[in-house]
Amino acid sequence: MQTQLSLLLIAALIGCHGEQNTTVPTPPTDPTHPISPICAGVTCPDDEPNGGLFASGDCSPDFCECSLGIPYRLTCETPLVFDEAEGVCNWCFNMCERCGECEEGCQ
Repeated sequence: MQTQLSLLLIAALIGCHGEQNTTVPTPPTDPTHPISPICAGVTCPDDEPNGGLFASGDCSPDFCECSLGIPYRLTCETPLVFDEAEGVCNWCFNMCERCGECEEGCQ
């Protein structure tokens, strides 16, 4: 019984005709699409592999990484925000001069 189930599973994965589906979905390139990996309104400064990191806004977890002239949208893990000056995700209380909304840590 277990052998038959294993064979059925293999047949389902490979397909009845022995062909594998090798199609890889392409992410949307429209920057207005909600799952687009492209940053809207950002123009990379050059076509270098390491074109730079750019904040999407003050005290925002979102930022763009330029690579080969394409601005890819990235997000810091909660509760971090992107620190463009340092090029890292940082705590807002480490950026008090730019992030006034986390005043409990800014003194």
